[in-house]
Amino acid sequence: MMRKNKLSAIMMVLVLVMAAALTGCSDKKAKEQEIQNKVAAIDTAYEAFTAEADHAKKLEAYKTMVSEDEAYTEKDAVKEKYTAVLADMKKAFTDEYDSTIAENTVDVSKEEDENKVSTYKDNLTKALGTIKADAVCTDEEITAYEASVNAAVKTYDDRVTAIKKAAAEKKAEEEVKAKKESEEAEAAKEKTAKSSGSSSSGKSTSASGSSSSGSSSSGSSASSSSGSSSSGSNSGSSGSYSDNSASDNSGSSTSSSSGSSDASSASSSSSGSESSGGSSGSESGNHTWATGSMTGDDGQEHEFTIKDNILYNDEGESEDISAWVAH
Repeated sequence: MMRKNKLSAIMMVLVLVMAAALTGCSDKKAKEQEIQNKVAAIDTAYEAFTAEADHAKKLEAYKTMVSEDEAYTEKDAVKEKYTAVLADMKKAFTDEYDSTIAENTVDVSKEEDENKVSTYKDNLTKALGTIKADAVCTDEEITAYEASVNAAVKTYDDRVTAIKKAAAEKKAEEEVKAKKESEEAEAAKEKTAKSSGSSSSGKSTSASGSSSSGSSSSGSSASSSSGSSSSGSNSGSSGSYSDNSASDNSGSSTSSSSGSSDASSASSSSSGSESSGGSSGSESGNHTWATGSMTGDDGQEHEFTIKDNILYNDEGESEDISAWVAH
């Protein structure tokens, strides 16, 4: 009987041991399943994060993952997975920051486009603002980014200042050059106009000289005949006269006859002078003078004076017409 009871006790112990073993296996399997489920959930979240193109939505997914940190306290496969995925998410942001900064940190020492330099600066400033707002990086990392961006921005500011200065200097040089060219063109224009006026004056003077010869002959004849100075209707210069032309009556008679014979030539000369305008003349010893006016090549009326066989026009120019008078 005792043997039978002993056998029953042994059987019960065996049953309990087997039950415990089975329970332990079941709990371990359940734990493993739980770990697998959590790892799968983390993988799913990371896949959704990498597939998202919108920066704001990616940032939201990252911050959601960060907030679940307290759920992964055990140092198991889940914790390891969570830590690795969180690091990969952060790297996605820092890679984006680094890429933007690298693209906009360039050597602008020879860049002449102010807008291009300003664009680099704006992109860097915006990137730094994003880094600070995202708060993905640590304070130390943000400080490093800030130092790098500020250094590049200063370089860009200096280059923009240099470009503006060079542009201002170039503009000033162009204005000076344009002013000089304008002044030279104006001076050339005035010189051409003055030269043209001088040429017209010369032609008028020549016409005046031709008429003065006839006027001299006529004036000489009249002076010898009457013994006094005369004024005629002819314009131009009177010739050179001698004080002894009226010495006696016979001389006067002879001079009168001579003056008569010269009348036709005087008449011929005076017709040309009359077209130029009226004039007056007088004589005193060997000094004679006359004044008149004529229409020049420019269509304007010009006055002239002849004194001592020198013709003076209203532009202050003079010309010796002794040769014309002698003929």
